[in-house]
Amino acid sequence: CAYEWLQYNDDTKSSEVPGLRFGGFQSLDIDGRAIRIDTVSKFLAPGLRTGWLTAPRTFLAEFLKVSALSTQTGSAVSQSIVLAMLRKWGPEGLDKHIRSVQKQYQIRRNIVADSFDKELKGLCQWRVPNAGMFFWFRPLPNLTKGKAFDSQKSIPLLIRNKVLIVPGELFRASEDGDPSPWFRLSFSFASHEDLREGVKKVARMLREL
Repeated sequence: CAYEWLQYNDDTKSSEVPGLRFGGFQSLDIDGRAIRIDTVSKFLAPGLRTGWLTAPRTFLAEFLKVSALSTQTGSAVSQSIVLAMLRKWGPEGLDKHIRSVQKQYQIRRNIVADSFDKELKGLCQWRVPNAGMFFWFRPLPNLTKGKAFDSQKSIPLLIRNKVLIVPGELFRASEDGDPSPWFRLSFSFASHEDLREGVKKVARMLREL
């Protein structure tokens, strides 16, 4: 549920952010079917590979048995760092940190959204995200002559245009059906200027399809 930690305002012109809040499927669960996985890697530090599982007791009992035979436990060092930070911050400090992270990601999301509007209209389909750190987009049918498009086969084209985005084919849960035409663009790390330049390169790449 990393998306709940990195939620933004739907209005790309707004500077307001929602802060720390929870919901998800567990807020709707009335008979113990919902399982929730959270991680600190998206809002504290990627290197802290620490998270937690919230689930019905019967599921947790079986999960602990499997965990004891595989991962056993997470990094004690990472868990100690996270615990010390949370104790020092308290709920108010954590909410302040979450809002700071959300604002930074929201600024980046808005830069990419504006760049998409400017550079990619008529070339691809996309939706502006209200959480997370990724834009998903696909070429419009007129660029692919109405044929099924496999985003993974465009890797040489991506390399030639110096575009580092991920073909959606790599995220498919099943090999059944047509190949994925989607791409995933991350806006979590690049500078603001590199994000704008990157979208221009995506536009050039799409025109070469």
